[in-house]
Parts: sequence; C-alpha cells; structure tokens
Amino acid sequence: MFQFGYFLLIGFVVSLLFLNLFFRVKVLKLYRHLVNNRIQFEAKHMLDQSRLESEIIPQYPEHADQIREFVRKVRLSISIASLIFICIVSMGLLMKYYF
Repeated sequence: MFQFGYFLLIGFVVSLLFLNLFFRVKVLKLYRHLVNNRIQFEAKHMLDQSRLESEIIPQYPEHADQIREFVRKVRLSISIASLIFICIVSMGLLMKYYF
C-alpha cells in the first residue's frame, strides 16, 4: 500500500508538470496575439468576469473572443493546478501520518 501511495504521488506530480507545459503552450499562443495587438488588462480583470466584460471588452471588441479564451484558459489552468496540488499535499500527509 505504501508503494502504491508513492506511485500515486509521483503520478500527481508528473500530471502537474504535464499540465503546466500543455497550458503554457496554449496560453502563450493567445498571449502573443494579445501582446502583438497591444491589448492590456490586469489580473483583476481575469479574476472578475463582470469587470472584464464591462471595462476591457468594450475597448477591444474586435479581439473579444481571444481575450475571453485567454482568460478562460488561465482560469482553467489555475483551477486544475490547484486541485492537483491539493491532491499532492493530501497524499503526502496521508503517507506521513498513516503509513
């Protein structure tokens, strides 16, 4: 059982690394597009959808789809990475105290 926990923990770490590389490639393509078109917004706009829709999208209506896609992918990568991180920490704590 202890060995299974190690393999599961290693699997979570590898999946976190793969996720990082996958989303980095996807997000960087959109980021380059936004930078090339001089589209600027802050992290608070990425975290608050209503603020994004009311302040940024009206300034750049021709790039609205790319902005929304970029924000969606960043949020998704943060959510999945947080979930995997919680799994890694919980597996580490289980292995430390129960095995």
